[in-house]
Amino acid sequence: MDLCTKHWCARHRRRRRAHGQATRHRLLLLAVSHRVPDELYPAAHQGAGHARLGHRPPRPAQARVPAPTRPASAVAREQADGQREQADGPAGGILDVSGTRADAGATSDAARQEVDPLALESQVCFAITRASRGIVAAYRPVLEPLHLTHPQYLVMLALWQESPLSLKELSSRLALDPGTLSPLVKRLESTGYLERTRASEDERSLAIVLTDTGRALRERAQAVPGIMRERLGMDEDDVQALHAGMMKVVELAARSEQGGPAEI
Repeated sequence: MDLCTKHWCARHRRRRRAHGQATRHRLLLLAVSHRVPDELYPAAHQGAGHARLGHRPPRPAQARVPAPTRPASAVAREQADGQREQADGPAGGILDVSGTRADAGATSDAARQEVDPLALESQVCFAITRASRGIVAAYRPVLEPLHLTHPQYLVMLALWQESPLSLKELSSRLALDPGTLSPLVKRLESTGYLERTRASEDERSLAIVLTDTGRALRERAQAVPGIMRERLGMDEDDVQALHAGMMKVVELAARSEQGGPAEI
């Protein structure tokens, strides 16, 4: 082999060696950047290449073990038990509410203690006053065709039940003082429903008696109770129960008046 041939062969070997090193280095860089799988470049250069670049060799992928499956009957049984506990309470279907009741009772007692005893909306007298005003207002459009106010209607009711009556007797039945009752009697007299005459037993006292117009008015007034029940949305039993309760209040109030002044 001449000198030229030896020189060409040596240069060709150097080129192949350099090309192989460049190829291995390029594959190593691609593998580190996860662009080429590990199996595409020689295993002998993997550890050394990663060590030179400051990376650990990649770990082999571990297969994921699937979670054990439970029988469908067991899952359905647990769901049913959970729903039963929510509906019936703790074990055995017995709900212990003693503590809950005690807590609720303590809360209600504390709430009652915090109520202002002078709160307007909690006063019985205010409720009765509002009810009285509301009833009088409800009677107004019903009594207007009869040309009566509610106090005059009460006077006529007493006289329709018994006539004649003295001013004192009428005052006692209506629980009105004579000073309040006298203007009502005079107004009804001017309307023509009643008149005042001297009592046959005692000429010094006046008797209040109905006129023919006042007695005839009773026929028209018989429709008033039914109209009021309809307007208030109450039946006969409701009216009787309400009347009994109000009469109980009247009785208690009269008994309270006999107790004298209170010490506060």
